[in-house]
Amino acid sequence: MSSENRKSQLDQASQVIEAVLTSSKSPLADQFVRWKVWRKWEEIVGPTISQRTLPVGYHQGVVYVWVKNSVWMQEMIFLAGPLKDKINEFTGKKWAHQVRFTLNRHDVPGLDQESELKNNSLLK
Repeated sequence: MSSENRKSQLDQASQVIEAVLTSSKSPLADQFVRWKVWRKWEEIVGPTISQRTLPVGYHQGVVYVWVKNSVWMQEMIFLAGPLKDKINEFTGKKWAHQVRFTLNRHDVPGLDQESELKNNSLLK
């Protein structure tokens, strides 16, 4: 088998895997999309915003974004809607339902905490 045929087969296989991961509704598909968004963050939001923000979490449609300081936090609150739209445009689907901002990279609810927060809000 020639090296061109192998390269062609590998390219086709990677395209199939990517198509399966991006079109599936599995948690693995969400994590693959999350990885793509994190990797292309500067392309999605532009250089100015990407120098002052960083995506730090994703759970059930909520994208958690770390912001460098409180001044930028205030600015980003006004840009939450357009930022969500840019993320969804990049992913090609309604992947981000909400964007939340934090000044503490570690202040992002884990999967258990996020579920607990949602359950508690339903009880009120």
